[in-house]
Amino acid sequence: MERKRLFLAVNPPVEVCQQIAAAARAALEAASATDRAASPHRPGSLPIRLIAQQNLHITLVFLGDTPVNRIAAIQSAVALCTERYTPFELALTPPGCFPSIRKPRVVWVGVDDAQQKLAALHADVCVELRRAGFAVEQRPFRAHITVGYVRRGAPNPGDGVQTFLQRTGEELPAQPMRFSAQALWLIESSLEQSGAQHRGVWAQPLGGEHKKAPSRRGGGG
Repeated sequence: MERKRLFLAVNPPVEVCQQIAAAARAALEAASATDRAASPHRPGSLPIRLIAQQNLHITLVFLGDTPVNRIAAIQSAVALCTERYTPFELALTPPGCFPSIRKPRVVWVGVDDAQQKLAALHADVCVELRRAGFAVEQRPFRAHITVGYVRRGAPNPGDGVQTFLQRTGEELPAQPMRFSAQALWLIESSLEQSGAQHRGVWAQPLGGEHKKAPSRRGGGG
């Protein structure tokens, strides 16, 4: 049985992803220069691998390794939820990391879900997926856009990551970037040597009809 590594996500508009990617690149360059100046014996950049701009997204539900014959059931479950919602506004918030600054593994830009509609959509989708027989992880939902990963085994990365996060926040516009969540996407993630490659399988517009993905990534959210 063919299987695919899948997740459900909201894709921010291209211009928002461009701003995030540019901020992260500039922050990594600046933070690496600061780190080299403080530790000349440790050449090179910080041990952070940035996510490609076209892969930036807000994960709603990670499904993981899934039989392809279950994709229709995912669509049905998602459609029951998205028809209850109209597009809603989100905004970027300052960057942070998981699980902690002392042992960082993931660096991200935050997402302000002031109306709690994204959180409600997440909860509704989880309920419908469980009813359809999918195992959905139970950990609390925290909306964010992953911008990079800290390489395993890096010695004492916390100070450098702290500088990176501060610089990223400074590189983003002073006024919060606002954008509209328009659809929920099913994304296929293929793990390649160069990193994960994402392909939009289909999109379920909020309050609208199902449509196939028009491009590899799936376009804006």
